[in-house]
Amino acid sequence: MKTAIFLFMVVALLGCKAEHSSEGNHDLIGVYKSKKPNKFNVAIGRVTGVSYGVGNKMILNKDSTFVYETCAMVISGKWSTENDTLLMYYDKKRFKVEELNTDPEYIKFIKVYPEPHKIQIKGARLIKKSSDINGDVHISELIKQEE
Repeated sequence: MKTAIFLFMVVALLGCKAEHSSEGNHDLIGVYKSKKPNKFNVAIGRVTGVSYGVGNKMILNKDSTFVYETCAMVISGKWSTENDTLLMYYDKKRFKVEELNTDPEYIKFIKVYPEPHKIQIKGARLIKKSSDINGDVHISELIKQEE
């Protein structure tokens, strides 16, 4: 009986270990595009100061690399997961307008930090929430595209 309880506890503890890799997450691999917010979200956003990203695209590759493209930037790096969170480790951030990448006013926006950017995984949707230097909140809902 003691052996059975011990084995149960070991299995339970190992089962609680957080997943932290891209292996086994083949269902995440693919192309995602941002969803246009509905009129209600836009109206609430005007009151609360929340804006919704449109025209964004993310590609999650099988080799654990990604490319995330917004209207202004292209970001690349490595990805992994931890439970229901996509962890994005940026290697490179660049403005699409090349002159901005060397402009002293904009260089601070392309700095890459070692901490991962966290994106919530909800089935075939990725929910990216971020704040800018003014504290304004930006939300981008990315929907997995059919192959």
